[in-house]
Amino acid sequence: EIKLGIFDEKVISKEEVIHLGSLPSLPEMRAKLLSLINTPASQLVRVVFMRVEKLEGGDAPAAEKKKKKECRGALLSFAGARCG
Repeated sequence: EIKLGIFDEKVISKEEVIHLGSLPSLPEMRAKLLSLINTPASQLVRVVFMRVEKLEGGDAPAAEKKKKKECRGALLSFAGARCG
């Protein structure tokens, strides 16, 4: 049974020890933070991609479609590749 604990050279209560034990690990917190940052960027890319698709239509020749597909892949991966 936990009676008390020591954290950062301070005595803490049983409730504080239990609370500290329930906190997520550092890698888990990093993953959550990155997810919060990445989600809006992913949504923006998806909207831009859909807008480009709508503007391009579907009548392009096969070679042009392949080039556009490669450009979209670069956009989605944030590779910074130039598309022409």
